[in-house]
Amino acid sequence: MNMSPKSRNSKRSGFTLIELLVVIAIIGILAGMLVPALGAAKTKAKVAQTQSDVQNLMGAITTFNTDYGRFPIAKSVRQQLQPVNPNNNAGNPDFTFGTVNADGTPVRDNNGAVIATAVVNPNPLPNASNREIIAALRGLNPDWGNTAWNRNNALNPERKGYLNVKDRARKVNGVDTGEPGAVGGDGVYRDPFGMPYIISLDANFDNRTRDAFYRLESVSAGGDAAKPNRGLLGLSKATGPNSSSGETSAGSFEVNAPAMVWSFGPDRKADSGVPATLSAGKKTVNFDNVTSWK
Repeated sequence: MNMSPKSRNSKRSGFTLIELLVVIAIIGILAGMLVPALGAAKTKAKVAQTQSDVQNLMGAITTFNTDYGRFPIAKSVRQQLQPVNPNNNAGNPDFTFGTVNADGTPVRDNNGAVIATAVVNPNPLPNASNREIIAALRGLNPDWGNTAWNRNNALNPERKGYLNVKDRARKVNGVDTGEPGAVGGDGVYRDPFGMPYIISLDANFDNRTRDAFYRLESVSAGGDAAKPNRGLLGLSKATGPNSSSGETSAGSFEVNAPAMVWSFGPDRKADSGVPATLSAGKKTVNFDNVTSWK
């Protein structure tokens, strides 16, 4: 008895080996396309959170200054700030936080390179983590011993809370360390990528802020060939009675603002040897830095 084609086909079930391999290959291709897209979306979300954190920090600093008529910088450090010499604009009359970890060790990127070689306060100014300013902005009196700037609420005697930020800590070899996007057990405020926020304050109250990194000629020069005093990212070279517009060596670029706050961005890096944005038409490692001013 002959079976109809329909009867013969009804006996077949499942997939052949070739069909299974084709399906698996298609799934692999789709996954390969999806994973980078998901990674890019996560990075974009972290950048957006970083931008929000940066603006919140700027708001807290501005309000603190309005209330107290000063910034939360220890007196011992203010006394070391150098007024700009008319004949040498390399000094820094302002102060930058976040140039070291809470224990004074250098900040490093993913490859172990020391960030402090790129972001460092000029001598004789000390380097400090951002935990000092964060504690003052939050109205906290942390138990950091006699070296704590806000000890006994010296910087914020009214104990006002200017900065609302979450705390998160984890133990690594028994030591509390910070996690991305929060203030860690060491008191340091880190961006969503795990690096400390860099915060510079207008310590000499000229409404111009000179950051330890972006002040550098190698980083910020080149905004306009026809106007050499105009720098990248909206910075400008200091001019006037307390500066030398012809200075071209170390650093004199500033922002017209009472503070500068920035993050190393997704690549967790900064390089003081290359411009802030482009070099020879190509993006530099500083290109993805998230800044409060541009």
